[in-house]
Amino acid sequence: MARPKKNKIKLTDDEVKSLKALLKKKDTNQNLSARCRILLNLDEDHLPALTYNQYMSACNVSRATIAKTVKLFASGGIDAALKINRNINSDHARRKVDGRTEN
Repeated sequence: MARPKKNKIKLTDDEVKSLKALLKKKDTNQNLSARCRILLNLDEDHLPALTYNQYMSACNVSRATIAKTVKLFASGGIDAALKINRNINSDHARRKVDGRTEN
């Protein structure tokens, strides 16, 4: 017998609409779109609700990514799940000087 789910995803209709709208935008990055798809596909109120293993095999996403997204949603809601924390020193941080002004 499987263990009961600790964190469940139950989205409202407005949250589903906002996630789908976010997926349709062209400037949505890959991490954010993956989190949106995870929340939409694992939602128990809107069928079909997939299991972790089904979603892992269908979308090539690791179990850790799924678990982290679900945990963030359970603890802080949809805003916490979609917030991407970036380190100031990462390559994705905005740079004050680009290659044109360095020369």
